[in-house]
Amino acid sequence: MTKWEELHPVSQHLLLQIEEKIRNERHACEQVEQCKRLSDPSVSNKGFELDAHQITQVSRQQGLFSWVMS
Repeated sequence: MTKWEELHPVSQHLLLQIEEKIRNERHACEQVEQCKRLSDPSVSNKGFELDAHQITQVSRQQGLFSWVMS
């Protein structure tokens, strides 16, 4: 396993940026999870929840990969 101090400064910087992006996405997810409308059974159903989860996952993955690649 590579130690932090062994990494090139540019790599350290990129990893810190990725870590910050992950933190921001987690915060956004927590906010969405706290939305009462999304957990109201009269508004949603299991199919919708599954679709929304899959869309969110794909969106996050694409966003993170495009952000890292730029």
